Amino acid sequence: MNANDQRTQWPGIHHNFPPQTQHANASLPFALPDTPTSMHQPMQLSQDRVQNSNPDANVQRVPAMAIRNGSDEMLALFQRRLNAALAERDNTISHLKGLSADLERRNYDLSDELTRLKLYLETSQNQFKAALANLRRENAHLSAEVSRLKRVRTQ
Repeated sequence: MNANDQRTQWPGIHHNFPPQTQHANASLPFALPDTPTSMHQPMQLSQDRVQNSNPDANVQRVPAMAIRNGSDEMLALFQRRLNAALAERDNTISHLKGLSADLERRNYDLSDELTRLKLYLETSQNQFKAALANLRRENAHLSAEVSRLKRVRTQ
């Protein structure tokens, strides 16, 4: 084995360990404290961290370079979700515009119907008043005729 080789080969174990030039946590899917001595020390939480109960508050993050491989996938996933949300928003806006146009047409139709009914009511009211006036005249004429006949009979 070369003295410049930083790989360690253990007797009886046929694994080569990578050199320790990278961050120790870079290949892990989760974050560990940077110093190995912190594993042996009890965790001391400040009171506000305990109250907030944020599970990630005391964990150091894996460096950005270590998660770069996954970040492109996450970015693509985020982009797909964003595009889907924007498409759904555009469809909703289009649907609401269609509903608005339908409501405008219905409002216009109802306004026309209301105007037609008002005109019909006004015409019917005028016809009723004319018929009532005719009935009153007829009633007055018949009352006069009844009075005349009573006078003729009493004479």
